[in-house]
Amino acid sequence: MVTGASRGIGCATALALAGAGARVVIHYGRSASDAESVVASIRAQGGLADSIAADLATSNGAVVLANEVRKILGDRLDILVANAGVSKSATSQITQSPTSTVFSRQTYEVRSS
Repeated sequence: MVTGASRGIGCATALALAGAGARVVIHYGRSASDAESVVASIRAQGGLADSIAADLATSNGAVVLANEVRKILGDRLDILVANAGVSKSATSQITQSPTSTVFSRQTYEVRSS
């Protein structure tokens, strides 16, 4: 699974993994059409790919993602590329340190229910 795989480095990573024979789960937060384009590209090359939407900026986003991954892959996930990130624009009000926000979104623990 590659988080944030609908574009950029995540997309390139997902395509490379698929090219090496991995079944790839494409995670995206908001870009469904971009994610489906990545899936279609992998499938067109004979690879296996699925996409999952989950907003990792929310408190339950990682739980949603983990549950959806289990529906597709079962209890075995061989590769996780943690590429997703969150950011704030320079003009928005920031109530928490941007570094703290990104760190907390990418490092909390997910436990199965």
